[in-house]
Amino acid sequence: MSIPYLKVMGRSRAQIYTLPRQVLMWEIKTYYNPDISYPALGRLFNHDHKTAFYAVHKIAKMMAKGEI
Repeated sequence: MSIPYLKVMGRSRAQIYTLPRQVLMWEIKTYYNPDISYPALGRLFNHDHKTAFYAVHKIAKMMAKGEI
């Protein structure tokens, strides 16, 4: 299933869009650029730093539990 770029990058709170957005935030922070700040990461996705922080930690926790 493909998810439109604008939906993932948008402000939608529907889980079909938020989970892929959160995974992308986690991947950027974990693999691509670990030094990126949470405010900068949030700006990449048109969200604030709290959203980026929550996303990275949520996906890390899910990965640790084997849920993803």
